[in-house]
Amino acid sequence: MTIAGSTAKGRAREQKLSYMGHALMENCNGLVVDGLASRATGQAECLAGEVMVMRREDPDRAVTVGADKAYDTAEFVRTCKAFGVEAHAARNTAGRRGPGSAAQRLDGGAGIGRAQRD
Repeated sequence: MTIAGSTAKGRAREQKLSYMGHALMENCNGLVVDGLASRATGQAECLAGEVMVMRREDPDRAVTVGADKAYDTAEFVRTCKAFGVEAHAARNTAGRRGPGSAAQRLDGGAGIGRAQRD
């Protein structure tokens, strides 16, 4: 049976509808501050991140978001900037280049910053 909008891994396998859970976590204590579930698509992580950035409670407060290489997209960085959030995404080196400058990346500077805070 084929389900519209579903994904299949490998050839000749039945497609199964898949979902992903997403969490936005506070950095100091590791507490979940927002979460949602979405269909598993190629853009689900970035779209969920954008939604959680848009619906944060205190839009006037300066916020920084740290993210893995899946979020290294121009769309995600633009959305974060539009909502007053500074995005630090790890560089995606798998053949495509992201939009951010060196200041927006976690290329090693995060460890230095953490050491200075502690």
